[in-house]
Amino acid sequence: MVISGELKAQRDLPLRIELETTKKNAVYHLKSVENHGCFIFFKGQTISKDSTTWLFTLLDTNLIKKKSFPIPLPSKIQYITSAYSDNVAWFLFQEQKNKKSPITSYILSINLINASVNIEKNALISDPNIYAMHQFENFLLFNTKKKDEEKIYVYHLYSKRFSEIETPSPIYSVEFQQIDTFNHRIFIGLQISTSRFMMLELNKNGAVEQELFFPKNNENSYHSARLAVADSLSTLIIGTYSINQGRTTNNFQSGIYTLLYKDDKFQQPIFYNFTQLETRDSSSKKNNKSLNLLLAVGDIAVDSKQEQFTLTGEVFNPEYRHSTYNYFDDNLFYSPYSTTFIGYRYVNVYVTTFNKNGELLWHHYLPFENILTQRVTVHVKVFYEGENAVIYYPFNSNLNFTRVHKYEVLDKMATIPIETLHYKDVIKYSQKLKIENWYQNNFLISGYQYINNNSKAYKSKRFVFFINKLRYQ
Repeated sequence: MVISGELKAQRDLPLRIELETTKKNAVYHLKSVENHGCFIFFKGQTISKDSTTWLFTLLDTNLIKKKSFPIPLPSKIQYITSAYSDNVAWFLFQEQKNKKSPITSYILSINLINASVNIEKNALISDPNIYAMHQFENFLLFNTKKKDEEKIYVYHLYSKRFSEIETPSPIYSVEFQQIDTFNHRIFIGLQISTSRFMMLELNKNGAVEQELFFPKNNENSYHSARLAVADSLSTLIIGTYSINQGRTTNNFQSGIYTLLYKDDKFQQPIFYNFTQLETRDSSSKKNNKSLNLLLAVGDIAVDSKQEQFTLTGEVFNPEYRHSTYNYFDDNLFYSPYSTTFIGYRYVNVYVTTFNKNGELLWHHYLPFENILTQRVTVHVKVFYEGENAVIYYPFNSNLNFTRVHKYEVLDKMATIPIETLHYKDVIKYSQKLKIENWYQNNFLISGYQYINNNSKAYKSKRFVFFINKLRYQ
């Protein structure tokens, strides 16, 4: 699929991979490794009672098989998470033989320069709640979450030391983990109470060099934080905040703030209330008197050439179904009232862009299609092509998009279908759709699809894991 200025689909065979599976056996995993290509991996054949082959297939940037890595691992092992950095792909697996036995981790690394594979068995990494892994210099960072508390662990690849990063208070949420390649350090943003935020600076050895709290503000409370390294001298944090009204606002957010980190210290934050963010495409919200919105906050999109930094905030509302039913009991009439949660309805998205000093450059307030999800998630992403920004998100077997140039909307929000392999393919539904900027102006979109085809040349029904390559040009 070729994405042009119109996000136009080609009718030649798309660059697409399909792996047929069943609805109950959706077990394929995808890991992109920049211009090396991408890995598809899954649990394969059983070797013995205690061992199973996991098959890792490396595809090139045209989704053509480059190499297979059949790797024997314990039969009760589970895939947890992965990371990629400096031409090495990292995969974390964990094994628990029974409910009472301890957890053992397996760190698998594949070097994409020499195709070497290394497996390290590690009993120290035994937390069952790991959800993310990051690699930097000579150590790995592991994020864990249990109920309302998170932890971060450092594992040193050479010394094999494993330790928890200590913080002044328990971690409520990890807001960002961002590498500063200019100065060989990593920034970690933490929420450690309802409105208290701080940042850790780790050196290349994984040691904490600085602990900095966000500047206090009597009128506003920080709600979220995302970070982008602007250059070797400055770093920009963008997030959302709520207005202090003498009571907690829970998950409601009132606006967007920017916070510059320069000369090893925070500058004063700049706050932009949602009522200030009015553009000519935001007429639908002018009558909205509420300052407090529910938002799903994305990551920062960076345009390094134009020095633009864009944050998305997706407005959603919980939706309920209200119903009554009538019945008689002992000659009495009852009409009970029930409320059922049916999902989160996504309404609009703020796309707000700042310069490297945190000053507002441009912003848009765009409508969503009819999106209803069972959990809060981020849909919208931003990609810069030259001086224009492409705003896009996948939903319902389609890719939705628009282009803007600062305050000007170049293309109205439009939709193109995700292309399939065969003539007369009809996608009945899609699940777990994901899209990512793969390398340069190339993208990967993946997920599961149930497809019908009424021609005699192809199978009439199939459930597949798919990967499509898209290119913007």
